[in-house]
Amino acid sequence: MDFIVVIVRLISYLVALYQFLRTKLGSLRVTETTTSCPLAIVGIGLRLPGGVKNDSEFWDLLVNKRCARKELPADRYNIDGFDSESGQRGSVRCKYAYCLDEDISQFDAEFFNISPVELARMDPQQRLLLKVVWECMESGGQVAWQGKDIGCFVGVSGEDWLDMTRKDYQNLGRGRVGDTGDFAIANRVSYQYDLRGPSCTVRTACSSSLVGLHMAQRAIATGRCSSAIVAGTSLLLTPTYTIAMTEERALSPDGKCKTFDASADGYARGEAINAIYVKKLEDAIRDNDPIRGVIRGTSTNSDGKTTGLSTPSAEAQAELILEAYEQAGISDLSQTAYIEAHGTGTTIGDRTEAAGIAKAFGQKGIILGAVKPNLGHSEAASGLTGLIKAVLALEHRQIPPNIHFSTPNPGIPFEEARLKVPTKTLTWPVNRMERVSVNSFGIGAVNAHAIVESASSYVRTPKRNKASKGRSYLHVFSADSTESLKARLDSTKEYLATSRVPTIDIAYTLCNRRDHMVYRGFVTSDDGGQPAVSDARRSPTKHPSLVFVFNGQGAQWAGMAAELLQIFPSFRSSIRRMDLALMALDDPPSWTIIDTLANTAGCWTSKAEFVQPLCTALQIGLVDVLAEWNIRPATVVGHSSGEIAAAYAMGSLTAEEAITIAFYHGKLVSSLPVRGAMAAIGLNAQEAEEFLVEGAVIACENSPQSVTISGDVDMVEAVAEKIKLSRPDTFYRRLRFNIAYHSHHMKAIGGAYRTILTKYIGTYPPLPYSTVSANSQPGPPQLDAVYWQNNLESPVRFSSAVQSLLKDTGNAVFLELGPHSTLAGPLRQIFSTSRPQSSPVHVSTLARRKGLVSSLMVAVGHLYTLGVDVNLGLVNGTGDETVLTDLPLYPWQKRTAYREESRATKRRNFGKFPHHELLGSPVLKASDLEPAWRNILRLEDVPWLKDHRVGGDIVFPDAEYVAMVGEAMRRITGIPEYTVHQLHINNALLLQAGTPVELITNLRPARTTSVSDSAAYGFTISSLTNEHWTKHYPSPRRIDSIVWYRALSTRGLTYGPTFHGLDDITVDPVGENAIATVNGNSHGSESFYHIHPTVIDQGLQLKILVKCGGKPRKIERPGVPKTITKIQIARVGKALRIQVSDIFKVNSSRSDDVLLLQLTVRCVLETCDRLRSTIIEFEYFPQRSQGPNAQDGIGVSMHRNLNVSRENALDSGDSPLKQFLNTVAANPHVLRGDSSLEIVTN
Repeated sequence: MDFIVVIVRLISYLVALYQFLRTKLGSLRVTETTTSCPLAIVGIGLRLPGGVKNDSEFWDLLVNKRCARKELPADRYNIDGFDSESGQRGSVRCKYAYCLDEDISQFDAEFFNISPVELARMDPQQRLLLKVVWECMESGGQVAWQGKDIGCFVGVSGEDWLDMTRKDYQNLGRGRVGDTGDFAIANRVSYQYDLRGPSCTVRTACSSSLVGLHMAQRAIATGRCSSAIVAGTSLLLTPTYTIAMTEERALSPDGKCKTFDASADGYARGEAINAIYVKKLEDAIRDNDPIRGVIRGTSTNSDGKTTGLSTPSAEAQAELILEAYEQAGISDLSQTAYIEAHGTGTTIGDRTEAAGIAKAFGQKGIILGAVKPNLGHSEAASGLTGLIKAVLALEHRQIPPNIHFSTPNPGIPFEEARLKVPTKTLTWPVNRMERVSVNSFGIGAVNAHAIVESASSYVRTPKRNKASKGRSYLHVFSADSTESLKARLDSTKEYLATSRVPTIDIAYTLCNRRDHMVYRGFVTSDDGGQPAVSDARRSPTKHPSLVFVFNGQGAQWAGMAAELLQIFPSFRSSIRRMDLALMALDDPPSWTIIDTLANTAGCWTSKAEFVQPLCTALQIGLVDVLAEWNIRPATVVGHSSGEIAAAYAMGSLTAEEAITIAFYHGKLVSSLPVRGAMAAIGLNAQEAEEFLVEGAVIACENSPQSVTISGDVDMVEAVAEKIKLSRPDTFYRRLRFNIAYHSHHMKAIGGAYRTILTKYIGTYPPLPYSTVSANSQPGPPQLDAVYWQNNLESPVRFSSAVQSLLKDTGNAVFLELGPHSTLAGPLRQIFSTSRPQSSPVHVSTLARRKGLVSSLMVAVGHLYTLGVDVNLGLVNGTGDETVLTDLPLYPWQKRTAYREESRATKRRNFGKFPHHELLGSPVLKASDLEPAWRNILRLEDVPWLKDHRVGGDIVFPDAEYVAMVGEAMRRITGIPEYTVHQLHINNALLLQAGTPVELITNLRPARTTSVSDSAAYGFTISSLTNEHWTKHYPSPRRIDSIVWYRALSTRGLTYGPTFHGLDDITVDPVGENAIATVNGNSHGSESFYHIHPTVIDQGLQLKILVKCGGKPRKIERPGVPKTITKIQIARVGKALRIQVSDIFKVNSSRSDDVLLLQLTVRCVLETCDRLRSTIIEFEYFPQRSQGPNAQDGIGVSMHRNLNVSRENALDSGDSPLKQFLNTVAANPHVLRGDSSLEIVTN
């Protein structure tokens, strides 16, 4: 039993030990993985203020001490509508910011294949970041990166676009969540580029992008992704956050960051979109990626509990730096030369950061720098901007100067801690390592730090092939549109002409380290970078059918392969292999192919013994070179002896067999004792037959318009004479051969040729298209000695063979292989006659005396643009060359602006006037026809209101209502002068300190039409205090005329159609005021009335409206006027505008009401030649007898003012109204034409 107990305890101990060791070793592995994983910065993309679009422009801005501060662009928001020097609530303190020069509303929709509807509602930060990420990956030479396990970490702090879109929730629609939410910015990049790694938007305020870098480093170290895109974004689209920071007094009044300077008074907001691509250093070295810098370590922490949420901690910042160095395994911080500080330019921020740096780096000293004085504070993107600056400083081995620094901040221990701020560009300190620390702190107290070192020790020098010096190179480029392609062609040519980098590096970067799109172009250049031939076109959606077409002899020239032998090893190898084959023959030549082809002397070019095998050898060598470049034919066709190399290209013959056939072809032909002749004629075969004589035959059917005749010399000349006589305009050219190929002359050697070849070759599959039989050949004739005898003796039916090929092959590209093109013309003639479904294209490989490599590069460039899949790296003979990071960026097209903003957003961002301390700001969703303003009134914002007290209470003055309405009118009409009528204050507005009051001011046009063409408005001012609404001045009530007359009829006032004229009625229930429009007519009466009595009666109907306050239910009993005090008639148009007010008066001596109606009549005359006005005023006042027995009566006191174009006295009459009407009737010139009357009572 004791033994069993011991065994059990031993097993338990071993299990516990195993678990302990597993835990410890596992944690050690994790620690090692996460802390010792240096990252290579491979790609950089950016958009920064000052027109900076790439890192070279960024460096230029830094070393030239440029400040990118500018007035806020008009397309962001109207700064004049928010500007306030005092920084009052709801305003912006400064007009300046650091903004991008780019039009953020424009986008290349074709490239990203995003619909216009989606683009219009997409956050501009998403759109710009998509472009910058592409440029980042392109600068890093990344290809085929989409669909990989790449992480995406994007720092974001502003939510301007979301703020804009939610101004009007009814305008949201589908897709708004992903298009407008700032959380989706990283997700948009991952979605658009099909990235499969972690996708995180980081929101830790100003430290966001560097925190994102820390997260990326951890994700790569732990294997969650193989590499990552780290980005930061900041765009100033709305004033919301700027207003908030203005109220916090965090912004500099002059819009400048004055980091570490005694005058530092706040930061200036800035914009930036930037991105870097990082991967493990070892992976970047393995993949021959450009390494811009090496991130040795990162760290993050929080300030913890300080005096305030946004108050920084020097202790926490120092601990942050020490933690990063510990993670990186660096113990000696004194070797770090430079720290790129967060450096916002705030008083407390600069002092705290400097204290933290001094605490971390000790007394050894360090150089302090900050990019914010140059570019402003781009908040979430600022950390990455500082990191990129650090990378550029390391690359140039210089530390750029700080601008806006003249007087050191006395609160920073510059001397004690040996801190130095450079004011000019410094060379890198010789006693310090090429290492930079980068700080980034968030306003919410989340801090981040990164350590970046120079990549110089990891950059290797590629081995150059001396044989390639001076050769021509192919530079290809592609785009997603014709416009971008043309722009790329131009920028590539300019770069080639001005760049001093090795041309092979340009070729390598363009060909091997770029994605290839459908619109393609190329440029060839020599080793000096001078651009030569170029082309650009849209590549077919499908790969073309590549046809190798081999010309026969006749195009040879001395030195036709010399350059190829020097530059291309595979070509040399092919030639040597064929030389060995000839040397193995029973009767080998006394010369070698390689020596003869390299010889630039032309002694062999007219000798068939040399020409035939050398042309074939050249063609076979080209086939091998093209195959190495992944250029292989779908089918082939050969002209005459060109069928030998064609058979090799199709795999029917080996190179040794092919060169053997060609060698004996040339050797036997050169042994012919009889001279012959050949001539090219511009006729088809049928036409040429008419001129043939015995001894001359058609040797080649080149095209439907071209043949070659061959035979005896005198017979060929005889045919020529016949043609000249009969058809003198016909093309004719004697060929430079003294051998009559494909004629009866060949029969003398045909049998011997067959016999010799039988010894060396067997029977092989046929050519797909034979120029011997001129038919597509799925079966016989086989390629044997008999076939090659027929090839020697029979006519060449090239035209028929090509036409058969075109019937079977669509989207064909004919690549002609030979020393020089001889078949371009015949092929074009065949194409035009055959009319295939797709347009075939001809490309020639070599051109006589134009540079063999150059012409071959041109040929491959054309194939690339035509969609042929080419191994471009091998074309240029590049290996692991240097990836250039400064090539021209992708030229985005900006044809269309995409920016969807609701009316509410536009009113908010582009209002003309700043916030008013009483009136406030416009209610965004109110109609322009009836505008409204809203204000949160606080006594601390308008302290002078405290001086208006009534009985100890602070009362909002009546005069301020008038001022508010006047300011509202000015903002609508632009006219500062105004008149307020009938102001009735229903309720006093009491104000209390600490209790905000919400004020709403509404304006409504007094004249209601479909457009706001009135300069007169009714208004209402209401307030909300403690959830209770109070109306201080009610606006007039609108009355529907149909409802009104229906209500009158139910109460005994039944008006017929002729008296049924009031329209557009408004009633002020407080001020006893009513306004309406009357449209009168003559009602068929023959009697003259300047104003028809029914029209006047309609004006009098307003008395009922005033008495009941516009509420029909309050009509007590019908009545008629008993007293008319004043009538005013105004001529303003076809319609009459009637206003009645204060018309009901109570006679205290009688039990019933006495209706007093005051009408003022105003007439305005307008003639065709000039404006004339006639003003007639009558005022009537009730006169009463004095004493207790006096009778009520009406006495008249009349005031008359007549102003007419000619003197005309008014006659007195029975009554003032009758007198006025009679006067108007007697003076028709006063009112004439389409005149109308407006009766206004007041």
